[in-house]
Amino acid sequence: MRYYICLLSITLMFTLGCTTQPRTTIQADRLIDNLAATNDKFRSDVAVESYEALTLGGIDVIDALVRYSKDNRDAWPCFHGSYRGRCTVGRVCWDILNYLMYGDRPKAYRHSIFDDYSTQEWWQARRGRSLRTLMIEARKYAIEKVKREYPVGDPWREECLNYYRRELEEAQRNKNS
Repeated sequence: MRYYICLLSITLMFTLGCTTQPRTTIQADRLIDNLAATNDKFRSDVAVESYEALTLGGIDVIDALVRYSKDNRDAWPCFHGSYRGRCTVGRVCWDILNYLMYGDRPKAYRHSIFDDYSTQEWWQARRGRSLRTLMIEARKYAIEKVKREYPVGDPWREECLNYYRRELEEAQRNKNS
């Protein structure tokens, strides 16, 4: 009788989706696994769809992106376009994290909070904050980084500062993140 009760409870756990990980984490893990190159040439479409789903995942996928940010598996060749050298799943995850913090910004504006902090340390210190709060912090960080890196009077400094200030204002106005 105990055998059937145990079997029933295990079946119910799987049926109801009760696991030790939140459902969104499991889904994000699967999406990230799809970024890794395999021998199945037809799976590159799945990789692109997974990438797009992760960029729309918001705060729910950050934990998984941070965990995989050092993943050295080769990524699909479709992600190699903007990289010099080898493109890894970890690098793609790092790019998605930057996208979540800064949006779809021009390549010239690549001052990132992740340049100076380990993604794991950064996330541990900020876990539980809203995406909006993280985006505001990232933009403020970019402003301070530009101020440190470029001398006063440098036209590029002023252009970067103006860009990040506009982005900061937009993030502060956006209550939906």
